[in-house]
Amino acid sequence: MNLHIDDGVQFGLGAFETIAVDKNKPVFLERHLQRLQHAADVFDLGNLENRQVTVNSIEDYLNSTYIEHGALKIILTKENVIFSDRKSPYTSAHYENGFTSAISSIRRNETSPFTFHKTLNYGDNILEKRKSKKMGYDEPIFLNSKNQVTEGATSNGSDL
Repeated sequence: MNLHIDDGVQFGLGAFETIAVDKNKPVFLERHLQRLQHAADVFDLGNLENRQVTVNSIEDYLNSTYIEHGALKIILTKENVIFSDRKSPYTSAHYENGFTSAISSIRRNETSPFTFHKTLNYGDNILEKRKSKKMGYDEPIFLNSKNQVTEGATSNGSDL
């Protein structure tokens, strides 16, 4: 893989989608691609089809690797397209026992386009997720400046 040092790499100006995959089948693929295209439009990252991010290219990628229960991540910058995959960190016991959360002290800016898209500008999320683990809970929940719930640090999906 040749990584181009563009604004996505240098400044976080890029978008991503993390797509659940079960028995090598992506879940809600079309909706994820629509959401990624919307982010690409907002951040001027190009047309997904022209960038070879299509249902066919995703199926080809999944056929080259097998994901029983995990996720496919598509990262898009002005000059880069990256597909990566991982196993799910969650077991059935996680779902049976439930998850714990707490409200983050960091507030989302509802006037920023970064708030409404999955972008590479994700530092707050990662730092808050690490902090939550140290403090003994699973997921920080972000509010905006109006105290409305916006998302979890690594969980969301309400708009799917």
